[in-house]
Amino acid sequence: ADLNNLKAQIHPHFFFNTLNNIYALALEKSEHTAILVAQLADMMRYVIYEAASTRVSLVKETGFLKNYVAVEAIRYTDKIAIKIDTQGINEEVYIEPLLLLPFIENVFKHGLQDEINSGFAEIIIMLHHKQLTLQTRNSIPDIKSAPATTGIGLDIARKRLNLLYPGKHNLQVIVNEGVYEVLLNLQLN
Repeated sequence: ADLNNLKAQIHPHFFFNTLNNIYALALEKSEHTAILVAQLADMMRYVIYEAASTRVSLVKETGFLKNYVAVEAIRYTDKIAIKIDTQGINEEVYIEPLLLLPFIENVFKHGLQDEINSGFAEIIIMLHHKQLTLQTRNSIPDIKSAPATTGIGLDIARKRLNLLYPGKHNLQVIVNEGVYEVLLNLQLN
């Protein structure tokens, strides 16, 4: 019951963030608005149909995450460097759906969203045998322009990890010299 409750909290969190992105583009009358709506529809299909499963292939999950990053990247200028890289991902490995999403959402929501100068986001998802590593690194905006609020995504992700992978994960959050980094190592079943 706890796991289902935590998983259900991710869906509105994700949709509100993405709808806010579309709203901002619509206000700007951006040519990217229609593309973003189509990509959101694909992501909604994934969340409704695939995420209802207890597990999905890591290939599908990383495909969804790449699509999410592409949707977010539309909002930023060329001053912001955004990269996502996947390594060793294959169809034979499964993961709980949307488990990694909150970490990637935070790169944008609490990192790049308030970046007014140049900034960066780097996301690496790597599989070696059954060891999954997620590394996110992003610039931290100037303190004066950074929001005072924090989201619930990281807390939900920690609780899900503790329920799904007790003793089989290591999560580190490192803040150092204008860079926010998350490093998650996860021993998949």
